[in-house]
Amino acid sequence: MTAMTFQPKRWLPLPLTRAMALIVALTLGLGASPLSAQTALAPPAPAADAQTGMQTIAVVALNGYDDLLADVNYIGGLFGRPESGQMIEGMVAMFTQGRGIVGLDKSRPIGVVVAADGDSVTPVGCLPINDLDAVLEIVEGFGVMPADAGDGVTELELPDQTLYLKSGGEWVFFADNPDALDSTPGDPGELLGPVSAEYDLGAMAMVQSIPEEAREELIDALREGMEMGLQQQPGESDEQHELRVKLAEIQVEQISDMISGLDVVTVGLNIDAEGQATKLDLSITAVPDSMIHTAFKSYDGIETNQRGFHRPDAAMTLLAAGTNPPELIEQQREQLEAMINMFRKQIDQAIDEQSEIELSAEQRETLKSAAADMMDAYEAMAFAGKSDLGGSIEFVEGELSFIAAATLEKPEKLESALKKLVEVLESEPDFPAMAWDADSLGDVAMHRLSVPLPPDALNAAPILGEVVDFTIGFGPNAVYLATGPKGAEDMKAAINASKSSAGPLEHPAEMLISVDKILRVVEPYADAQAAPILDSLMTAFEELPEDSDQISFRVIRIDNGALLRYEINEGILKAAGKAVEAQGRAAAGGDF
Repeated sequence: MTAMTFQPKRWLPLPLTRAMALIVALTLGLGASPLSAQTALAPPAPAADAQTGMQTIAVVALNGYDDLLADVNYIGGLFGRPESGQMIEGMVAMFTQGRGIVGLDKSRPIGVVVAADGDSVTPVGCLPINDLDAVLEIVEGFGVMPADAGDGVTELELPDQTLYLKSGGEWVFFADNPDALDSTPGDPGELLGPVSAEYDLGAMAMVQSIPEEAREELIDALREGMEMGLQQQPGESDEQHELRVKLAEIQVEQISDMISGLDVVTVGLNIDAEGQATKLDLSITAVPDSMIHTAFKSYDGIETNQRGFHRPDAAMTLLAAGTNPPELIEQQREQLEAMINMFRKQIDQAIDEQSEIELSAEQRETLKSAAADMMDAYEAMAFAGKSDLGGSIEFVEGELSFIAAATLEKPEKLESALKKLVEVLESEPDFPAMAWDADSLGDVAMHRLSVPLPPDALNAAPILGEVVDFTIGFGPNAVYLATGPKGAEDMKAAINASKSSAGPLEHPAEMLISVDKILRVVEPYADAQAAPILDSLMTAFEELPEDSDQISFRVIRIDNGALLRYEINEGILKAAGKAVEAQGRAAAGGDF
């Protein structure tokens, strides 16, 4: 693996990538301790090697063999195959002529360490093997004859690539070029350990250790790509083009600030037998006092006034809130103003050029006024720096129930825009009448619109009903939306629940999805091939505890950053296993 000129789009040469994939394929299982929700994953010390000047910029780690094998047994058990680990051990024994994986320390991680100096990057694979000769004896049994490449390096000529190996303490290092083995890490365990301790398979990039030249190349490439799309478009005025160019320049500058402020980025997959869930994490930390570090402060001390719209037992639900620090708003003011001005001009131009619907000059001006009201509401929200959104989708007796709410600085602007838009649309012969002030709750005015489904949408009638009712509410600092026959009733209940539950929010954002409830809505419309599978899944969920069918997404605040976590409940895997088993029995005529 040759130390190569820095190429941001391809740090790992293809042969090493294949070797990594081979390691994963042979040893992949899953499971490690869950990441703390309060602290970031501690990166390895980024000290440069005194002799080579190489600095660690990234590591990829696979958990120890024993831990992986235990999780193979766990996953296999969910699918009715608790002996899966033994099967893998049997395959290993067969391929190694009964010797097993000799020399491998099954408690230590496997991985790749990527190091860099000023203008080159060098990835090196790391295997926890303390007896290379014993491994080479097994390799010889497959007709691959090791060759001495000098300087303690062993050459292996494989069918589609050549690998070079070198022992170092209790580790064996490998690469696709012997020169790369001159930059092996002193103790790979210290570099791989922080990742493998938390994840079955994970990668960590220490952005601040990436050579400055590489980061500048990335920004230059981004700038060049953006400039290619900045030519003046047909029909675009000089003023509009100038605004678009200015906005692009500001965006590149802010992306540059963001990249310079990134500290550590970690991606990890973990199947947690104890926690009964599968987790995929993306964590990002920032350099203190950088722009992105300031942005993460929007997650501190957040509160919500829309918790009642977040129904954890619904088919799908979301709650998110944040408050941008004033200094960040000021940093972004120029970009926001340029973007809003550009949008205003583009919308006005689109209305002038619209030809699908015949509009009078007066109607065009009314639409422009409505668009201006909407942009005023957006501008007020952007510069206030506050967001608070809640919503959920539920299916009640086979019919859709959707409710949502968002906190706004100027909801009256949106209400004004709606009235102007309806004024124009009412001239269309098939547009249904809007019932203004059809209902209310305290200082929240509610308007209602009933829309008959078109003929081509009647297949969805059991879910939506033949007529879809929309209820739109406007309060002093929020806008509300609901659909369904009980839309107004659901909205009122959510508003009241929000008032009694307002306060601190545990996670800046949380989304929950109930797989079972989604399947029960989809199943009546499934084709003949998919219907039995869906039926098997739903039957399996009936036998499992409540909420075992849940998929979740959460943003979790950590030191100097944030963690984005996708989590799949164990029950989903169990249900999938039972469905596979049921399909197998059916295919075998009832014997399985």
